Amino acid sequence: MKMKQLALVTITIVLLLFVDIAGNADLRAQSRKPSESQRKGILKKADSAYGNLNYASASTYYEEYLQAANNENKDVLTKLADSYWRNSKYDAALRVYKQLFPSATTEATRQLQLRIAELYARFGDYEHASQWLRGVEGYKAKADTYSSVAELELMKKDSLSWTVALLDLNTAFHEFSPYLADNSIYFSSNRYDGSQKKTKENGGAGLNYARLWKVPVKDVHTTTSTDKPNAEVALVDGFKDIRYNTAPVSIDSHNHFYFSTNSRISDKTGVKRLCLMEAYYTAKGSLKTDVMPFGDPKSYTVMHPAINADGTLLILSSNKPDGAGGYDLYYAQRKSIDKPWGELKSLGRNVNTMGDEVFPTITPAGYLYYSSDAAPGLGGLDIFRISLKDALDGTGSPEHLSYPINSSSDDFGWAQGETDGTGYFTSDRLGNNDIYSYSYSYKEPLKPIAENEVKDTQSDTTTQVNTDGNKVPDLDARYLFSILFNSNKCDITPANYYLMNALLRVMKKYPCLRLQIKSYTDTDGSDVYNKTLSKNRAITTRNYLTTRGVRASRLDTLCLGKTQQLNENRNALEKAINRRVLFHAAPSGCKQNVDSLLSADLLGRHDRTYSKKLYVLKANGKYVVQVGAFKSNANALALVAKLKKIIPENIYVVDENGLHHVRVGNSKSLVEAEKMAALIEATGILK
Repeated sequence: MKMKQLALVTITIVLLLFVDIAGNADLRAQSRKPSESQRKGILKKADSAYGNLNYASASTYYEEYLQAANNENKDVLTKLADSYWRNSKYDAALRVYKQLFPSATTEATRQLQLRIAELYARFGDYEHASQWLRGVEGYKAKADTYSSVAELELMKKDSLSWTVALLDLNTAFHEFSPYLADNSIYFSSNRYDGSQKKTKENGGAGLNYARLWKVPVKDVHTTTSTDKPNAEVALVDGFKDIRYNTAPVSIDSHNHFYFSTNSRISDKTGVKRLCLMEAYYTAKGSLKTDVMPFGDPKSYTVMHPAINADGTLLILSSNKPDGAGGYDLYYAQRKSIDKPWGELKSLGRNVNTMGDEVFPTITPAGYLYYSSDAAPGLGGLDIFRISLKDALDGTGSPEHLSYPINSSSDDFGWAQGETDGTGYFTSDRLGNNDIYSYSYSYKEPLKPIAENEVKDTQSDTTTQVNTDGNKVPDLDARYLFSILFNSNKCDITPANYYLMNALLRVMKKYPCLRLQIKSYTDTDGSDVYNKTLSKNRAITTRNYLTTRGVRASRLDTLCLGKTQQLNENRNALEKAINRRVLFHAAPSGCKQNVDSLLSADLLGRHDRTYSKKLYVLKANGKYVVQVGAFKSNANALALVAKLKKIIPENIYVVDENGLHHVRVGNSKSLVEAEKMAALIEATGILK
């Protein structure tokens, strides 16, 4: 959720997600360089799309124009970067901003400084993020946190205690701000509701208003993808008739609904600001809505209501002129549900900052949860909590929720039941606003493994375990395969012995080969802990070879900890994929072609005991998944038939060295091949 946009919410949309799926033929690069008039035409199309909020088409046209014009027009680059950012293409946005601003500078507007800082943070580059925040009023504490490894690690101290999962109610549209009531999850989404006019962008997502939906809790399950939502959701009765956006919602025990929507009154610039509504069902079952007595549609916004159970305390977010910064949290009280509201008052500076405080929630346990983009966190909007009493009294300090609740992306919209242990929240960590479930069960924080826990049998001091990627020899290495490790363990599992023994045979047969070992972990625990765990896995792996006759001087080890993650670590399977050691071989002085060596000796000599073993190999310049090797072609085809039940295409049999090899995929990406291998392993088809 891009909070800086909220001050400019228009009649057309609150949430922006434009993915152009039409007119691609018109946007293809021309075979000949466009003329001056053609370039002007392209730019006119780009500016028109940008002005109409069609950011996907705008970015495509701007890219075409820049390529045709062969220059770096600053105004065009600015609009291109903004288009990518508003379309959640964050990597592309950062690329263009780097062109505009090679280094941190005060020449950028305050808004751009904050945006670029958070883009760097989103991709884990906290050093540059800190540089961009330096000098931005109100963000010193966050800049200091970004530059402190110790403080960032402290924000992940409870990572083992939290379990986070994506829900199957999510779609390619935006789902956000869950609320628990009546054994159902209420949430806002701009998915197509059957009545809105479809647009070309994202099959209708572009200009859809956010509506209020609900789904029984029992019908919601966890998933790993938003491609095929399974939960059957329904629009909440009466809310479909509300003309504009409905987001987010809060409900009291009297079944009164409180929500944000666009005012019918425009300010002097034509913007219809957000206002608050209270709604309830009449005796006849119709929905009656009233504008709440807060805000001024001609000058400032009020939004994101949070109500207590008896409907007597309201907390909201507003950019009132008397606030501490951007959007602050305010509260109002009344004596009972049928009494008028009292004066709107600001919460204290222990909560409000010079940035944005948004999406408040009052929990049954008596806590106020909210998100802030200026308080020290991991990036973007982070979720904080404080006791409701302390928030109203202006005392106490808010608590930052640990990773993986908070991430380097926007995290907001907390929903909690009667206990603290389970609930839901919103995050755009996958590039789209999605709803996640969480559960909390305290586990002792991980502590760094003692250096002497794994004995290093290295006797050749010419090569040591390397924890510095800048000092690793630049080998012309070929990827061989990877092995996976159990959580918080550094011992090689018996399932991987056959691969290690095959590697051992190759290393002994060809003394010219040099081996590079890269060790990784998942993201559970601190950087320090995972660096040590990564090192111990590298030592264990190297010891397996050196104690069996391979000279240590032929082995280069690189311990990368939890860097270069292959996925978001959302579940046990994704974490398992990241707990890996990769092997690369370099033909240091070998006369033979290394690919032919490995094909003949590492990949082609499996006995029947190990015929159904799975790993990734490189063949003809592509990464493929080796699933089995059989003497019998009938056995190979039987495995192919099983695989086709879970993988519909790109399965084939290759005859090499007298064996029939069953392989899957043909990718240039090692990451994609490893994901495919993990998927096959997870199905249990090879057991």
